[in-house]
Amino acid sequence: EYEPEEERITKVEEELRAHQTQVESQQEEELQRMKAEKLQVEVDQRRKMEEELQKFESDLERERRKEEERAQKAMQELAKRKERLLKEKEDKQRKELEGLGELDEQQKKQIM
Repeated sequence: EYEPEEERITKVEEELRAHQTQVESQQEEELQRMKAEKLQVEVDQRRKMEEELQKFESDLERERRKEEERAQKAMQELAKRKERLLKEKEDKQRKELEGLGELDEQQKKQIM
């Protein structure tokens, strides 16, 4: 059966429009999928960066505490050393005074 030329042209135009609509729809879906993937990649990268930053801050804090503990121990050691040196000095002075006292006793005995 023979279709009139105009009907065939109209039918072809409709098919072309339907095909064009389908292509545009597929392109829009692909664009939306790509946007979603890009957004997910950005979210993943941001999360990874935040995790790395938190780890860095945690490591930094741990090192700060260690350094603080080392400084406190060093100060305690210095305080102990100072205390020991003062005690040694006091002991030495006491012995010197006792020695002087013994000399005084010896001098008294010689005089008597």
